Amino acid sequence: MYFRRPVSRYVNESTTLNKTNSVYTCNGLIELDQKDLCYIDEETCKALELIENNVDSSNRRHSLLDHMNSNTSTTTGARLLKESILRPLFNFEIIEERLDCINYLVERVDTLSMITNCLKKYGQGIDLDSVPQCLVNLFNTRNISLQLAERRLEALSTLDCLVNQIRGLVSVLDMADQPLLNSFKISLQDPAYDQIAMDISSVIDSEAVGRKNRKECGVAKKRGKVSYIRSGVDALFDIARSSYTVTISELENYVRELMRDDGLPWKLSHTEGRGYYLSLNPAQLPRNFVFGPQYLRVNKSRVSISCTTKDLMQANVRANVSYENSMKLANEVLASCLSNVINNISAIYRLVSIIGNLDLVTCFAKSVITSNNGLVRPKFTSTETHIVKARHPVLEAVLSVNNQKVIPNDVTLASFRRNVMLITGPNMGGKSVYLKQVGIVQIMAQIGSFVPAEIAEIRLVNRIIARSGSSDDDNSNCSSFMWEMRGIASALHSDDDDACGSVLYLIDEVGRGTSIDDGASYSFAIAEELALQKSNFTVFATHFEQVFSLSRMYPNVAAYHFKYEEDECDSNGVRRQKLTHNLVPGLPEKVSYGIKLAEMCGLPKEILDAAKRDMGVI
Repeated sequence: MYFRRPVSRYVNESTTLNKTNSVYTCNGLIELDQKDLCYIDEETCKALELIENNVDSSNRRHSLLDHMNSNTSTTTGARLLKESILRPLFNFEIIEERLDCINYLVERVDTLSMITNCLKKYGQGIDLDSVPQCLVNLFNTRNISLQLAERRLEALSTLDCLVNQIRGLVSVLDMADQPLLNSFKISLQDPAYDQIAMDISSVIDSEAVGRKNRKECGVAKKRGKVSYIRSGVDALFDIARSSYTVTISELENYVRELMRDDGLPWKLSHTEGRGYYLSLNPAQLPRNFVFGPQYLRVNKSRVSISCTTKDLMQANVRANVSYENSMKLANEVLASCLSNVINNISAIYRLVSIIGNLDLVTCFAKSVITSNNGLVRPKFTSTETHIVKARHPVLEAVLSVNNQKVIPNDVTLASFRRNVMLITGPNMGGKSVYLKQVGIVQIMAQIGSFVPAEIAEIRLVNRIIARSGSSDDDNSNCSSFMWEMRGIASALHSDDDDACGSVLYLIDEVGRGTSIDDGASYSFAIAEELALQKSNFTVFATHFEQVFSLSRMYPNVAAYHFKYEEDECDSNGVRRQKLTHNLVPGLPEKVSYGIKLAEMCGLPKEILDAAKRDMGVI
């Protein structure tokens, strides 16, 4: 039994490196305070479709995460992207450092390409996040078994590949003269990585691992495992491995003898369940061929014919015993190597963090390049948000499939002077998309990404709250209006931590789940309360006319509407609405969008006339 040391001190040290609120800056890895992050609650995440779309909650397609994740190269980068979207930054210096790095990479596509090629090697079938914890778990496991030895060998071989790739990545980063990239390079030049490589190379043959083919299987894969360990590390292991190698050679000679006797191109195959057996492609079997009595357990299928023999079964037992003896002896050698590696477990956690953060930055840079100048670098202000021709990035990507273009719109908000936008417009006019667009552009800017707009001057916010009129929630036994009120209540609840911050409210047509009078009064009261919070920004979409009286009562409230046009009458004499999806200042002329839509849908004329008389339209 090998000597085992407690690893609690390593785990405690590495936990800090693996926290969600840790980020790489020009000064290295730092841990962020809560005040350095923007808060987004679960309902806002759902309303803005950040992680999954609202049509199919089990599908991440057509979400912000899905849209941006296409350019990540590793699982760690994808995880950091998700965490960044859910908890954007509220630290101007860190965001600017990331934007500077992205700008540098966009202007030097060759450097970006070389870094991406290095990162792809870390993403080839490897879950980087699980590597450090897997090593700790394998070190702590006390039982000795064949499976444990194989897992330790595989883990150390994988780590050997990861560490050996650092040198190539450092050489690429060394050609880049950029503060954040230099910070990554300095961290990767930690002597701990050389020590890890030396510890592993003293036991495992890196060249043998490098020759490993990921598609190899059967006999080649099983033989490859025992060949990874260097000769001379343990004398008893060398003897056991030699015995196994001799047994396999005997098996291969036996198969060649069968091929010579029967004239069939037999292949020696191996699976964990069956062990060693003979296999053959059915197309290679002569017609009317009859298997002799020496062939046992003959299985035929469309793709393969397999069988065994008495001699092969006996040799199979000897080979399995030799292999198990070899790996059990190797287990002690691997345990000693793993013990040395664990001494530098914090460096392994740091490596994972570096790769993830570097992947995140390159992901944002590649998004800029593939957008064909459709993304711009945001500039941050202290009091105003002014975005010219902002676009919803996910909708833009969806429409581009059919060569359609999204209609851009401006966003103008200013603390104390014009901090509330009241929006109305026809159904399907673009109100909900506009609110999501404002929130998504804000999030993209605060995670350090370029944004879809022509000009983006944005004020940082430490909370983003999105609420919309929703349907009944059967799971919580709540009606749509009760669920809506709960959401609004949590949105308006202010914490002490937010007193010195700023909030972006995105309210989409609340009050629809109750009577018109109650809904209008309720919406008016909410909008007025938000109008009085002059340091916060609010975009409020509604159909209730009473709410727009706030634009006459308060100078900091501005009214907008989505413009629409009427086409010529169709064959039924109905004027159809033409939605422009353009947001313009002011209120529209007196119009009943609902009646117009009902008319387009073909409701009987007598019902429409009765509705118009009741509304005073006729």
